[in-house]
Amino acid sequence: MQRTPPGFVFSSYTCSGGALVQQQVANAYPGFYQGITPACSFTDAWSSAMQYVDYVGMRNYFEHPERWQPGVAWPPTAISAAEGHPNPANAVSFTTAIPFSGEPTRSCPGVPPEQVYDENTNPGGVRCTLQDYMVNIFGRRDPSVWTAVEKQLGHGFAGRPFDNVGIEYGLKALKDGRLTMDQFVDLNVKMGGADIDATLNGDRIEADRPALERVYRSGAVNQGTNLDQVAIIDLRGPDPGAFHDVYRTYAMRARLQREHGTTANQILWRGQTALLGDANFTGEAIVAMDSWLAAIEKDGRDIPLSRKVIEDKPEAVADRCTDGAGAEAPPATCDATVQSYSTPRIEAGMPLADDTIKCDLQPLERSRYAPLTLTDDQWAKLKQTYPKGVCDYSKPGPDRTPTVPWLTYEGGPGGKELGAPPKSAPCVDRRKFSFRIHQPRRGRVVSVVAYVNGKRVKRVRGRRVTSVTLKRLPQGAFTVRIVATTSRGSRTVSTRRYRGCKKSKPRTRVHDPRG
Repeated sequence: MQRTPPGFVFSSYTCSGGALVQQQVANAYPGFYQGITPACSFTDAWSSAMQYVDYVGMRNYFEHPERWQPGVAWPPTAISAAEGHPNPANAVSFTTAIPFSGEPTRSCPGVPPEQVYDENTNPGGVRCTLQDYMVNIFGRRDPSVWTAVEKQLGHGFAGRPFDNVGIEYGLKALKDGRLTMDQFVDLNVKMGGADIDATLNGDRIEADRPALERVYRSGAVNQGTNLDQVAIIDLRGPDPGAFHDVYRTYAMRARLQREHGTTANQILWRGQTALLGDANFTGEAIVAMDSWLAAIEKDGRDIPLSRKVIEDKPEAVADRCTDGAGAEAPPATCDATVQSYSTPRIEAGMPLADDTIKCDLQPLERSRYAPLTLTDDQWAKLKQTYPKGVCDYSKPGPDRTPTVPWLTYEGGPGGKELGAPPKSAPCVDRRKFSFRIHQPRRGRVVSVVAYVNGKRVKRVRGRRVTSVTLKRLPQGAFTVRIVATTSRGSRTVSTRRYRGCKKSKPRTRVHDPRG
């Protein structure tokens, strides 16, 4: 939906979670922002959670050598090859600094500890997971997958749109020789997953339905469906292994390319300051975005907004590379320092767009690993790990659907479109006013003089004046002053401003960001 606003709104320089919100809101509620300037951004919470949960499972394996098959070793280079990041600290910092949002017993802001869920001591308590926070969007789990606790409570927990069935962790590294077949098999056999209470186990996680479809439909996974309607200046600095990965900028770019066939509405500014790029980006991005949106606002052509965003972009608003202190630098400088790495799932074959929550499956075939060979024992272990098959990332993934903008969940999970933007009703014609005259405690009002815009328009006298009616009032804004005189000689003055309407074709406007 396209809007023609009186002015424009954009969200300025925010890093991390604030940048996530910019991009997610701009996609799920197109028109809310006309421009965004995300810095050290995440694409959204749910697709980013794939990296987080994979890190949790990998750390549970890599940091416990006693779990490794005899003869299998994991030097840092091999761990980096499977995780997709050259710095193993990336996984540690991510899963340490950010609480696990799949853990229902974690601390909930504003919820007393004694009210938080515990499987054994407080099964009816508040579950502090991201999916339970979004239960009105995702709905509850089907009775067929209920745990003993859910059966005891008589209702399911919130559906969990997360899945790692069929993922071959480390597949790229295996094929290019950075991992051995023993490492590959042992990692995938031991990787496992977690149950609905986030207890790690040997079973891969299967997404709940219909939560899987709803995570796409709601925009909780930001596929970029509607982001062609917004101007984007993305701000990035080097990735030091502090989990604000550079690849996420390019993941969003890949989504734009897939959905719209172009990335021309996303400008990339890079600098040498870690994560943020350049301290000067804060103010400069605001100025640049203002000029871009001002050009769009002046464009009166009857064409899609997405075309205006691209075609009205000023020449001065372009990709940049700086030294981190405001001085321009060659693009090659940033290519070398603001490097984009990867994730466990991208290393398993997922496209760079990084938004396939659950993959389509294909049969597990021994020939897929050629020219590498597997022993009969290795092959038996893989067949047991992948009874339904392995990921086929040439397909979009089951239950994927475009983001439906401006959903309301008043009617329940899944949501319904709000429909057309509301229209204002004609304002009441106020060219005839009746004013009630308040009487004093002692005496009575015996005279009233009315002024409109400073001009006397009426005078009423009587033994007790209780009201005065004014007619032929002007259109638009006007001021009414009432001077009342009592029988005891005192005066009171009341002044108010009003706005009148025309009887025909009222021109009241109500701004709605959707249209």
